[in-house]
Parts: sequence; C-alpha cells; structure tokens
Amino acid sequence: MSGGGSKPHGGKMGTSIQVASVSGEAVANAEKELSLMVEKLNRICQRIAEEVRCYQASEKAIAILEMEQAKSQKETYKHIYEAAAAMDLLDISVKFLIIESKAYDSIIS
Repeated sequence: MSGGGSKPHGGKMGTSIQVASVSGEAVANAEKELSLMVEKLNRICQRIAEEVRCYQASEKAIAILEMEQAKSQKETYKHIYEAAAAMDLLDISVKFLIIESKAYDSIIS
C-alpha cells in the first residue's frame, strides 16, 4: 500500500515557521529556557564525570586492599606453619627428655 491521501494543493507543504505566528517574547523565553537546560545538562555531565572518577579511584583502592589482604593472608599462613613446626619440635624435645629421663633413672637405680 502506498501513503494514501491526496497531494496538497499548491505544491509542497510549508515547513518554515511563520514569523507572524511566534512573538519575539516567546522566542526569547524559549532561548532562555534552552540556556537553562544546557546549564543543567552541563552540571549533570560534570557530576557524572566526578562520579566516574570516584568510582575508578574506589576500584583502584579495592584492588590495592585486596593485594594487601592476600599478602597478609600469606604471612598469616607462614606464621601458622612456623608455629606448627615449632610445636612439633617442642613435642619431639619433650618426648626425647622423657626418654632421656627414663634412661637416667634406670642408670641410677
């Protein structure tokens, strides 16, 4: 189907605004309103840019904290391993002292 309807009489339909239909005051008000909207849009864009910077800084800080946490966890595991090794060594030393004490007692008796 085609567009339908009849062609306008007298050629193409006018697309320009007729000067007589819009007052100078209306144009001035529209320009003022547009200017206010542009200012508002600029402020919004600035806020968005600032929020993006804050978000990126937060991501960077999180990455640094995660690395520090991983290092701390590794250090903690290292100390736990060292403590466990020391406990094993202490246990062996105690057992050795018990055996040595029994041997000494048997020599004396």
